[in-house]
Amino acid sequence: MELKNKQPKVSVIVPVHNAGKFFAGCMDSLVSQTLTDIEIILVLDCPTDGSDLLAKQYAQKDGRIKVIENEVNLHVGFSRNKGLAAAAGEYIGFCDHDDCCEPDMFELLYKKASSDNLDIVGCNYSKKIITKKGIAEQKMSLYRSDAFDKLRYDSLYEIITRNPSGLGLIWLNLFKADFLRQNSILFVDTKKVAGEDILFSLVAHYYCRREGFVEPHLYWHHVYPESTGANQGYHSCQSIVAMLECMYSLLVKFDIYQKYQPVFINRTAKNLYSSFYRTIHQKSLKSVLEDIRLIKKSKIVKEHIDLLFSAKQWVPLFKKKPT
Repeated sequence: MELKNKQPKVSVIVPVHNAGKFFAGCMDSLVSQTLTDIEIILVLDCPTDGSDLLAKQYAQKDGRIKVIENEVNLHVGFSRNKGLAAAAGEYIGFCDHDDCCEPDMFELLYKKASSDNLDIVGCNYSKKIITKKGIAEQKMSLYRSDAFDKLRYDSLYEIITRNPSGLGLIWLNLFKADFLRQNSILFVDTKKVAGEDILFSLVAHYYCRREGFVEPHLYWHHVYPESTGANQGYHSCQSIVAMLECMYSLLVKFDIYQKYQPVFINRTAKNLYSSFYRTIHQKSLKSVLEDIRLIKKSKIVKEHIDLLFSAKQWVPLFKKKPT
């Protein structure tokens, strides 16, 4: 299949590393979209499992697919930036290499975005949780007619807290390409910094003036032991501290730090507690001590931990398991 028009309506960016058995399902869901006027940009990030060969096979059959090959492993953040630089679409969407989309996802999102001239349009999603015991499905309903006005009023609050329903997950959204370029919105280096979707969304929603949504659950997010989100390195104390420092810098830059200081303190506590929980269960006491030394070196993070303890807000944390 070839693009009918010079400019596609939507560019979908997919960084590809080692997606294994999930990659074919991802690609099938993209090439069968009911919105045919799209381009699919596959950024091959040095895969070693044959995903690159499969990507090129799809590209040979479908002229809407662009293949970009990284010379070295850049990880997901900078790979998405390469996709953004190559994208020609009116709107930009993202898909993880091991997830998939409903057939009408980009048609519904594009119709809403173009008819209402939106900077960002979102949808709901479903989780498919895969374990040795079996598969469980869970619908995540962030965008609802009865709640969206409140969310839109303070979407930055929802992003900073990382609301369990997931506002800030970039693959739920279409972004107007000109909007991203005009505001120089890009991803951080995920080799060093965790939470690249949160930081990207924080900047995007700060600059956003027109936002909308469609209610159907259009995206399938796969959760399984080998996924990036379950990787210990991605949740390491070093990458979490770097993310918190980046978030703090953005809040100061946008002159909204004082407004969101309490929720940022809470975010700091939850992220560090979750990181420590993983370290304690998967590594050693030596690793825990190294994490503590790392935190003490970060002036910004240490100051917010001190604020947390001075307010005795830390007590409830030890009664809850991390998400």
